[in-house]
Amino acid sequence: MNLIRTIVASGFLILTLSGILSSCKRKDKILTDSSAKIEFSTDTVTFDTVFTSIGSTTKNFRIYNNQNQTIKISRISLGRGNQSSFRFNIDGYPGPVVTDVEILPKDSLWVFVEVTIDPNNLNNPLLVKDSLIFEVNGNRQDIKLVAVGQDVHFINSKIVGTQNWINDKPYLIYNSMLVDSLATLTISEGVKVYCNPNTRIFCAGTLIINGSQSNPVTIQGDRLEFDYKEAPGQWIGMYFLAGSKDNVIKNAIIKNAILGIQADTVFNSNYTLQLLNTQIKNMTYAGLYFQGAKVLAENCIVANCGEFLSALTIGGNYEFTHCTFANYYSNSTRNTPSVLMNNYYKDLAGNIILRSIEKADFKNCIIYGSIEEEIGFDKSPNIALNYSFNNCLLKSVQNLEGNNNVRNSDPAFANSNPEENNFNILENSAARNIGNPNFINFNTQNDIRGTLRPSPPTPPDVGAIQYKP
Repeated sequence: MNLIRTIVASGFLILTLSGILSSCKRKDKILTDSSAKIEFSTDTVTFDTVFTSIGSTTKNFRIYNNQNQTIKISRISLGRGNQSSFRFNIDGYPGPVVTDVEILPKDSLWVFVEVTIDPNNLNNPLLVKDSLIFEVNGNRQDIKLVAVGQDVHFINSKIVGTQNWINDKPYLIYNSMLVDSLATLTISEGVKVYCNPNTRIFCAGTLIINGSQSNPVTIQGDRLEFDYKEAPGQWIGMYFLAGSKDNVIKNAIIKNAILGIQADTVFNSNYTLQLLNTQIKNMTYAGLYFQGAKVLAENCIVANCGEFLSALTIGGNYEFTHCTFANYYSNSTRNTPSVLMNNYYKDLAGNIILRSIEKADFKNCIIYGSIEEEIGFDKSPNIALNYSFNNCLLKSVQNLEGNNNVRNSDPAFANSNPEENNFNILENSAARNIGNPNFINFNTQNDIRGTLRPSPPTPPDVGAIQYKP
């Protein structure tokens, strides 16, 4: 009797397992009605400017089956087939053609799209179009694919000799470049330079950037989507190597890097760098990082960096006139001052090497930001650190060397969100009419926007931007 029960029980188990396995193998019925269609999260996939020969970012959208039965997409293809500039992948399967893709009831699938545009030797952007076609139950549905392509001068790990970059089409730098020693690279007004994430612009010779107030030179990362417009950390930065001299950057915008401009030791009386009417902004580390350099900066804006706006280290010689240093960087809990001065360093053996700051003069400048103390010193008492602030608006609780400064009064920048880098001042700004007219020279008689400053003896506003009603 027990044996019979065991056999019966075993038989029931087998039948039960068989039923379960049979159930697992059963598929939902596929909907074949010609009126049944799939739906999409968008009708168009649009790419911002894509540089020729360089793949785009990946865009995506979703396909929905809102029916109560499984739908089979019999064919997915690019309209231009193998000739298309676009590529796609659906549910792990790459194009240009994918067949028999099933979507379960009330389910969805992701589609990923990229584009690469061949060089066209045209200076103007071109519009590239295609469509992604879905065939379901005899119906054709499509998603439009649109990209703007731009041919570029492509520079990949290159040493550059003496040459002139003109404003015919953008320059795209991959994997860094070097201006050779004894060479001079001149960049004309309006030129746009884009850098990929691994890029640093090295200069052992001389770099001359000749932008204009109405048509500046722009150096930035190569991501052109709106979300990256003011995003820091997209490339490494610029580095003037020790011995590089007579560099001039005039009317330029340098943004969205890790370290904007680094300049190393100068070996003679020449300026390492002259910065005129230039904006340096949105750096994850520092805007200006100088190491024993000789630098003149006039009518410049340095803004919104994760650590320092200007670090004057290992000595040097520096003059800043009518500059705005404004640090409201919000991507980190910054506790470093916007302006740092230092007159020594430690070598690899741990020895202290003294390097004096011969001069660090700030005249008619604004130094302001989001923390209590925006001016810092890291100094050895055994060697000079000569600095002065004259006719400046400062965020500081220290008694600083200099004359006629205003401390801890609101500069009243015009934009309520200084992260947007609008540093026009309002009529009630503490920066109004506190400058020294004797500090105005040929380069600073107009502000960075081209507005004429008042003539002596009328005092100008301090900072790079004169108030304009």
